Amino acid sequence: MRGVLAIIVIAVLAVGGYYLFINDGDPEAALDDASEAASDVGDAVSDTMDGVEEDADAAATEADTAEADMSAEAEADMDAAAEDLDAAAEDMDRAAGEMADQASETVESMAESTEEAAAAAGEALDQAAEDLGQMAEDGADAVEAGTEEAAQTMEDAAESDMAAEDRPLDYYLTPETFDAEVVAERIEESDLDEVQKASLKAKIEAASRDDSLVPDVIADIEAAMNE
Repeated sequence: MRGVLAIIVIAVLAVGGYYLFINDGDPEAALDDASEAASDVGDAVSDTMDGVEEDADAAATEADTAEADMSAEAEADMDAAAEDLDAAAEDMDRAAGEMADQASETVESMAESTEEAAAAAGEALDQAAEDLGQMAEDGADAVEAGTEEAAQTMEDAAESDMAAEDRPLDYYLTPETFDAEVVAERIEESDLDEVQKASLKAKIEAASRDDSLVPDVIADIEAAMNE
């Protein structure tokens, strides 16, 4: 502002000197002209200052508006960033909860699978033990049966090796081993009376021709021999 006043003063002096020169050194005329010129300069300077003030005010208003816009935009950005952080934190919490639930379910499933496997293994062991016991029992029965069968086979072999005359009469008194000729000879050699011998021998002869009579003949012989 001081610079502007100095410029005005210098301008007034210069103009005054100029008008004093052109008015042939008439001070009053020069003063009037200088005053008029100074007034014009003052008006021009005033107009210029008004324009400068208006431009300054406009620039200040724009600066304030820009600052307000920047502040609002920055605040909006900060609010958005805060919301994003909150959302990310919620997502992390939710993900952590889901992972914890999944881990818990996995542990429970593994525990159930382990229990089921243990139960299945126990059942398999019980079944295997039962099967082994049954196999041992069956083996013992088979051995016993085989032993008895072998003994019977040996006995049968021994009896088959005996001569017919060395076998007892009881050997021939079964439907499978009945021999009419041998039985008749044994009846003849027995202590039965002649009537019984004749009757039995007739029945033996008939049975030799008809196998269906063998059981009855055997029963009659056993009854007669046990009297």
